[in-house]
Amino acid sequence: QRGGEGKYLIFCIKDMTRKNKIIIAIGIFIIFIAASLGVAWYLFFSAPQRDVTEDVFIVNKRQTKEQTLDKLKSQGFIRNKKVFKFILDVKSKDKEVEAGGYRISKNMNVW
Repeated sequence: QRGGEGKYLIFCIKDMTRKNKIIIAIGIFIIFIAASLGVAWYLFFSAPQRDVTEDVFIVNKRQTKEQTLDKLKSQGFIRNKKVFKFILDVKSKDKEVEAGGYRISKNMNVW
């Protein structure tokens, strides 16, 4: 063996320059952020199920947005009420969801 065990790892932190340490730290941070965003996307924005069967979802007259969200959640069409409400508020100018029947499936995402 050549002197010092562990010296011939992929890289030796002791021998690295400050610039290389910073680059590696930034790389690890970027990977962590990307992984976190991927998990967040899956938990909050992806389809709640893989079921492609379309159902008719009914929104009654005078049904509030909160009641509609509760119904969507209880029937398994959305994962997270708060995230869906936020997206609905961003994408819609109306304060309430228009009454009527909607053909939706549980494999649709929030967008």
